[in-house]
Amino acid sequence: MYKSLKIFTLHLLKYSGIFAFAKFYYRNSPRIICYHGFNILDEAEFIPGTFIKAETFKERLKLLEKLGSEFIPLEDIIKSHKLPKLPVVLTFDDGFVSTLTEGLPILEEANIPATLYVTTYYHLKQNPIFRLHFNYLTWKANDLKITSELFSLKLPIEGEIDLSSYKEKWKIIKEFEKNRSETERHQLLNELEVALKVSLSDEQRKKSFTIANAEELKDAQKRKLDLQLHTHRHVLPVNREGCKSEVFENREILKEFTSEDLVHFCYPSGIYDRDQFPWLDEAGVLTATTLVPGLVKKDTHPLELPRILDNEQLSLIQFEAEVCGVGDFLRSLKAPFSKTGPNTSAT
Repeated sequence: MYKSLKIFTLHLLKYSGIFAFAKFYYRNSPRIICYHGFNILDEAEFIPGTFIKAETFKERLKLLEKLGSEFIPLEDIIKSHKLPKLPVVLTFDDGFVSTLTEGLPILEEANIPATLYVTTYYHLKQNPIFRLHFNYLTWKANDLKITSELFSLKLPIEGEIDLSSYKEKWKIIKEFEKNRSETERHQLLNELEVALKVSLSDEQRKKSFTIANAEELKDAQKRKLDLQLHTHRHVLPVNREGCKSEVFENREILKEFTSEDLVHFCYPSGIYDRDQFPWLDEAGVLTATTLVPGLVKKDTHPLELPRILDNEQLSLIQFEAEVCGVGDFLRSLKAPFSKTGPNTSAT
């Protein structure tokens, strides 16, 4: 109901000329758009806020072209003194295999530059991201009641287990993330798939929740995809040494796949603290993107770049509102009355 009212309001604003006015007013402000993985089977239904269908992505590109957007590399935001009107930067987080197999061919066909922020722990392990795959299996299953006897590994719950219980499911996830090896985590996922009677194809196991391997990243760089920093363990500690270590380790691994300067960074899960800015400076980071919605303005700090998070949950009119700058306009109106200020989505 609320979303329907929001969409109706946006249509009114569009046909009253507000979209056109906002697009002109913000014509020189870069739009950094954020994506994650692409749909292979039903991932966009599982987490529509993370995975997007290729058809939806193509629809977005058509709209951007219709609006008169010009696609620019990320580095142009800080290197170019004169940007084109309606500049757009495309970014992809994490480095999912599906981004390369489903998304990159679309970018190549349209000759669009883009940046891929790669997290490297799961790149090295070449196993599915544990909690993501665990939750996917429970989402796919028809019956979530199992027993610990079905597993060769010792579980933190003995006897009957009800994975429809948030408490029981996350007790297992946290135990394996904190106290078990990567080998044990991968073994648990394989056994859980059998226990829940979920059948996945080899292609889906490979693409859906796995980070690209060395050959795939090398190939992506050759195909002009800009590989950049996203931490090693997908976390950025709020202490100087831990923060810099995550960047350094991430950079050292990515050096193998790219000849580009690794100076652009994406905060894992969009979580950051301004106290981290001087440490990122020391680590040689020139820009850092957030998940704060909005357009890049002249006074935007280069280590606090806002982005438009696009996904299957966002309707086309909502996406258009963000690209035109209507989202920024509405957030500025809400800011004096909001405890959280202008950083929550208004579209």
